Amino acid sequence: MSVVEAPDGDRAWQLASARGEITTEAALLQVRVMHDTRDHWAARDPELAQALADGDAAHADDDRRWGAAADFPPPELDVDPATMAAFEMLAEQRQRDVSPVRLTPAASVRIDRPYWVWDRRIPVGGTTLMPGREGLGKTALVCWLMARLTRGQLEGQWHKRPAHVVYVGNEDDRSSVLVPRLTAAGADLDRVHFVDMPDGASFSVGVDSVSLAQAVTGLDVALVVVDPLDGHLAGVDTHRKAEVQQSVAKLAQFAQDVRCGALGLAHLNKGDTRDLLSRVVGSVGFTTSVRSVLGVGEHPDDPTERICVVGKANMTDKSTVPALRFRVEGTLIEHPDGGTPIDTGVAVILGEEEGIDPNAVIDGGSPAERTARDEAAAWLADVLDEGPMPRAEVVKLARAEGISLATLKRAMQAVGVDVTRSHSERGRPSVWALKSYGSPHVEPKPPEPKPEPPLTSGNGSVSRITAHTSDTEPKYGSRPLDDVRAQAFDRDEEW
Repeated sequence: MSVVEAPDGDRAWQLASARGEITTEAALLQVRVMHDTRDHWAARDPELAQALADGDAAHADDDRRWGAAADFPPPELDVDPATMAAFEMLAEQRQRDVSPVRLTPAASVRIDRPYWVWDRRIPVGGTTLMPGREGLGKTALVCWLMARLTRGQLEGQWHKRPAHVVYVGNEDDRSSVLVPRLTAAGADLDRVHFVDMPDGASFSVGVDSVSLAQAVTGLDVALVVVDPLDGHLAGVDTHRKAEVQQSVAKLAQFAQDVRCGALGLAHLNKGDTRDLLSRVVGSVGFTTSVRSVLGVGEHPDDPTERICVVGKANMTDKSTVPALRFRVEGTLIEHPDGGTPIDTGVAVILGEEEGIDPNAVIDGGSPAERTARDEAAAWLADVLDEGPMPRAEVVKLARAEGISLATLKRAMQAVGVDVTRSHSERGRPSVWALKSYGSPHVEPKPPEPKPEPPLTSGNGSVSRITAHTSDTEPKYGSRPLDDVRAQAFDRDEEW
C-alpha cells in the first residue's frame, strides 16, 4: 500500500495501489487535498496547475513535479493540516525511493525447516496453485482438504490439531454446492469461513489481503482457498507477468504473516503443449510466483478416476511425492427440513501412486503414450489368455517385444490382472492371471473355460494382490475418508 491512504476508502484508488502504481496514486491523492494551492502553483509551475485543474496529475513528469514540491512545501501558504501531512508523507516516500536497498547479514537470519499444511504438497507461508480442467474434481478435492484440516486429519503442521480454513470464491453456490460437499466430506462447518465483502464487492488479493489478515486474528487458520485465483485479481491484467506476480506476492505475504497456506485454483487452456505449467490460463506469472503447483485431472490409465500430482515444488523434490488417486462419487446428505435428501459429490481417496507424469493430468496421457499402453494391454491380454503365467516369464516376453516395464505396468492395470505370490519360496515368485475382461481400453475375446490352477506352490501359503478396474474397490491401498494418510501404492515388489 502507498504511504498515502485513499480517502473515504476509495476502492478504485486502492486497486491502483495494488497494481504497484504507488507514485501515481500519491499524485492523484494530492489532487484531492491541494485545490487550495492551485493559485500558488499557477505562478510557480503553470503546467502542474493545469494538471491539478484537470484532475490529471498521474503522468511521470507530474510525479517528478510532485516530488520536487514535496521538497519544499510553500511556507508562505496557510494550508490545512491534511495538505501539510500529505506533503510530509510524500517527502518520506521519495526518501525511501532514493535509498530503498537495505542489507541484511546472513548471520542474522534464523535457519529453519520448511513447514507444510499438506505434507510436501502445500507449504506454510507460501502460495500453491491447483490447475485443472473444469469438472474434473478440483472443488471436490479442495472440500476434502478443508474437511480434513478442520478435523486435524491432514498430514502436516495441523495433524491432530483441528484448524480453521477460509474460502474466497463466488463461482459455486454455498447452500447447494459447497456446504453440502463439505458436509459429505465430514467437515467441521464451524471451522470453515466464507469471505464476504461490503456492497457486494469482489475480494481482491492485491487490496484485501491485509484486511483478511486482520479478520482472521485469533483463529488458528491453516489454509485460505481462492477460487479461482485469476478471478480475484481486480484491476490486474492476468496476461501481464509483472502485474500477476505483484498480486500473488500479496497473497504470499498474507500467508507469511498469518503462518498458513494459500491455495489458488486455476483453469487450463486448450493449447497444444503437454507441459502442465504452460497450460495454466493467463500469464506465466501464475506459475512462476507460487511455490507449489498441484495438477488435477483424469488418471492416465482410467478416465473414471482422478489424480492429483505435484507439477512444481520449490521446497521439496517433486519426484519423491507420490500422486494422490481419488474418485468423485455421488452421495446423499440429509436436508435440514427432513425432506428430500440433497444429492451432492464427495472425493473418495483411493491411495497414493508413484511414477505418474505430472503432465499426464492435461489429457490423460499423450496419444503416443496411450497407443503404447493400449498395444501393450492387447498383447498382455493375448499372452494371459492361455492361462496364468509366472511374472518373470511375462516380463521376459515383454522385453523381447520391446515393451518397457513402465508400459507393462500400465497395461497390467488396464487389462485387470490378479497377482498371486508364494511366501514360502525364495524370492516370493508371483503368478499373473487375467482378472476380468472387457476393460475400458482392451476388449479381448473371452477364452474357453479352463480349470483354475492351484494358487499355492509347494506347501506355502499365498496372498492375493489385484490390480483392476472396479466400481466398488479401489485399485490401490486406501483407508476411510476420515483417515488422511492413504496407504501408499502397493508396488507389490514387481517394479
